[in-house]
Amino acid sequence: ATKDKADAKRSQIYTKIGREIAVAVKLSGTDINTNSKLYDVVQKTKRNNIMKSFIGTGVALITPFKNDSSVDVEALRRIVKYNIEGGVEYLVVLGTTAETATLTKEEQTLVKQTIVAENNGKLPLVLGVGGNNTMDVVSQLNSDNLKGFDAILSVSPYYNKPTQEGR
Repeated sequence: ATKDKADAKRSQIYTKIGREIAVAVKLSGTDINTNSKLYDVVQKTKRNNIMKSFIGTGVALITPFKNDSSVDVEALRRIVKYNIEGGVEYLVVLGTTAETATLTKEEQTLVKQTIVAENNGKLPLVLGVGGNNTMDVVSQLNSDNLKGFDAILSVSPYYNKPTQEGR
């Protein structure tokens, strides 16, 4: 019974997130049936019932840095390998734990490519996307290479607190 309740809760959360992404995609004017990247992710999810792949322990990966503040690719490879060998069921790439908000687009691409290559299809991968501008998130989803990722984790837009003057 507990497992059924957990599955039902996961399904509710997934449905809510799916609706939010669908609304954002619609607002952007993107036709999901003609946007091959988004269409492929949606179809893959439907075809494989991919949510069943995300039961168990998932690890939100960090982004390791060298002393010169550049991404430490070798350390990142070791982290991915360590988690795979440790028996986790899936990996979350570029979530908030990965310091994503502080990475340049080039560094984000490097992190994604490194993890996809090191994982080599062994575990399902979840790609974190988000920001405080929904249209930018949709644009990112439209333009990013999603190959190697099984799902998208989209954080709700951040809250921007205005001043007392409303600015």
